[in-house]
Amino acid sequence: MQESDLSRAAYMERLKEECGNSLREEVYHESDGSESAGAQHSVCIRKVLEYGSPAVFEYLRTHENPHIPRVIRWQQDPADPGRLIVDEEYIRGITLARALSSAPAPDSQKKREWLMQLLDGLDFLHRARPKIIHRDVKSDNIMIDEEGVLKLIDYDAAKVWHPDETRDTVLLGTDGSAAPEQYGFGQSDQRTDIFAVGRLMQEMFPEDPDLLRVARRACRMDPEDRYQSVPSLRRAVLAAEGCRGAGSGERGGKARVLSSGEEEKDPLGRFSLPPLPGFRTGVRWKKITAVLGYGLIALVTISMKDDRLSAADNLKFAIAALVWQLMTVDVLFTWGPAARRLPGVFAENLFLKISLRILWSLAAFGLIVLFYAVFVPLPGVS
Repeated sequence: MQESDLSRAAYMERLKEECGNSLREEVYHESDGSESAGAQHSVCIRKVLEYGSPAVFEYLRTHENPHIPRVIRWQQDPADPGRLIVDEEYIRGITLARALSSAPAPDSQKKREWLMQLLDGLDFLHRARPKIIHRDVKSDNIMIDEEGVLKLIDYDAAKVWHPDETRDTVLLGTDGSAAPEQYGFGQSDQRTDIFAVGRLMQEMFPEDPDLLRVARRACRMDPEDRYQSVPSLRRAVLAAEGCRGAGSGERGGKARVLSSGEEEKDPLGRFSLPPLPGFRTGVRWKKITAVLGYGLIALVTISMKDDRLSAADNLKFAIAALVWQLMTVDVLFTWGPAARRLPGVFAENLFLKISLRILWSLAAFGLIVLFYAVFVPLPGVS
């Protein structure tokens, strides 16, 4: 046996003692390019975490994704139950930060492939029930393995999303990529990771105006103004590069990049409205408030009646009142595609944004009054 074989065998034996046997047989690629099977353990890494969610690591242990390191086992530290000991797949490769700064620099196509792989990994986490929020997406926490596959690593800050929480109990994240809500202004959710992806896109594509436009919306201070899910962000990225069909490689014509207020189309080209305001984040108090608010709208609408008017004119009046109330909800909470196209509703300045939304709501009221004056004349007015 050659000296290199002995050193490798000793290295693997030491890792076996530290990490224990893996759950499945692995195939190793030798330096000469040949494959050898029969090793009964895989390379893994053991981490001792001061912070960590058992629910997160249990989910990652029982669910696999090509862009998430495989968790082999986890346990609470016998010496300190507040800490976790996690054995996970060891990724042979380099960080995205190092890949971006290497020479020669990766081309734009390669970086876009990495971005789409990252979005696939995040979508996997966000589709868990309950959702898993990574909370520390950055180039140093992303690996590119020897096969060119992206892996999102380091789940120390990851948490399971709870709809009843109003803010994070432990403030974790990295300055520069952490969203405002990670500093105590609210609870982290999937839009927190979207904010971090926007920051990462600015790092990866500093000279791509279309992708930077997408990144700016992803990084908006108010979570309601960002892309609301990974699929909507993915569609915006695909539109920016003139593609349709996530991962399909299908090329279209020059797809227009969506502005911050425009409604995205789904992959089949159909418009899809987001959930009603109050039901977009799943937070319980918002849903209760929304139910009460929509109930009040219904009550006001059915109580609209003027004995001087005919039944047909009363119906027109009720419809006009309902339309105005829904338009007000639409404008104030930028729900539908019409409101998202109004100038100023996504202004960076909070005071200006609220003022313009109120102004547009009053303009909608004026239109309804005009409609009423034209189509529902008062009795005795010719």
